[in-house]
Amino acid sequence: MALRRLCCCCCPEYKPADGFDDLEMRSVESTPATTPRDARGRHVRRNSSIEFWVPGGNRVTSVQPSSLDPSLYETADTDRKVSQLKIAHARRGSTDDVKEETLGTVWSKIHYDAITERLVLRLQRISDLPRKGDNKLYDPMAVICLLPDEKHCFRSKVIRNTCNPCFEDEFAFPLEKVMEHARDLLTCVLRISVYDYNRTHRYNVIGHALFPLADQDLSGRNTVKAPITKRSKITGNLGEVQLSLAYLPYLDRLSVVVNRCKHLKILDKSVTSIDTYAKVTLMCGSDKVKSKRTEVVENTSKPVFNQSLSFVVPYSYLDDTSLVITVMQRTFLRSDAVIGRLVVGPFFYAQGESLTHWGKMAKSSEAKKQWHPLYL
Repeated sequence: MALRRLCCCCCPEYKPADGFDDLEMRSVESTPATTPRDARGRHVRRNSSIEFWVPGGNRVTSVQPSSLDPSLYETADTDRKVSQLKIAHARRGSTDDVKEETLGTVWSKIHYDAITERLVLRLQRISDLPRKGDNKLYDPMAVICLLPDEKHCFRSKVIRNTCNPCFEDEFAFPLEKVMEHARDLLTCVLRISVYDYNRTHRYNVIGHALFPLADQDLSGRNTVKAPITKRSKITGNLGEVQLSLAYLPYLDRLSVVVNRCKHLKILDKSVTSIDTYAKVTLMCGSDKVKSKRTEVVENTSKPVFNQSLSFVVPYSYLDDTSLVITVMQRTFLRSDAVIGRLVVGPFFYAQGESLTHWGKMAKSSEAKKQWHPLYL
């Protein structure tokens, strides 16, 4: 009734609706004068029902606050957005997925001449080389050799200022000398290494393309292709290493955190655990600048290092800088053995427009963490 008097005082022309006299504030009247309290004297909230009364004496069904069903408020648009998020998450996959970076493609034809016992390679072209930095071209050339011999090597001509060089060069390997070391031709691997030629007559390696002859068409009629990676030899799974990279341009500091390794290949089959450490080498072009190493982690094939190594790298040299991370096994009777290694930098993009780990680091001042496969 107090509400009725207030409305009449504020608005003289106010006329209450029929049945307004029956309006009762049940929520107020039903509330006891003393509410329950806990041991500390604080009010305790009760899950009581709330009753609503409208003019005309119509009563609305009471609702329990805890009985609300969120599914009743979902729409078709909401369901569609949720399903799209699930699909995107499934496509993205886990953040620990290891993907080897592809740095281009080599196109060639391979022909085996049984009469002259020669293996003839026709190097056609190389496509989609990643640019260094934001927009730098190469002077690419190729070096071709036959594994596991590696004694006979050929060099192609240098193509200036391009990321898609066309060579059309032909090279012939005499197999009578190679077969002394590889009795079966199908066990050999043809390796094409791609280099960047600079004005100081030095060659900076971009990557390698491997052609196992057992998997190739040796008739010479069809064009075969292979991706360019940092892997120079065909090896099994040597393990993976997790790195965190960060670059602070105002301090000219490049920080590398070697977090941990997993699935390391144990060279000595008689042991189940090994003593390992990681060595990080700073390279400028083909020159070794400085090396640092982590502490040795003993008796495990899944070492956790969590050690940060910092290098001084001016921003103007960042596009020519790379890091070689080598995981070593400590031995006592001979020199330490190499389990595997990897090279990061200075390519910003790989596999289309996706950023490499180095590209993510260069685009942001925050540390970027990623798993990398080991190779030789």
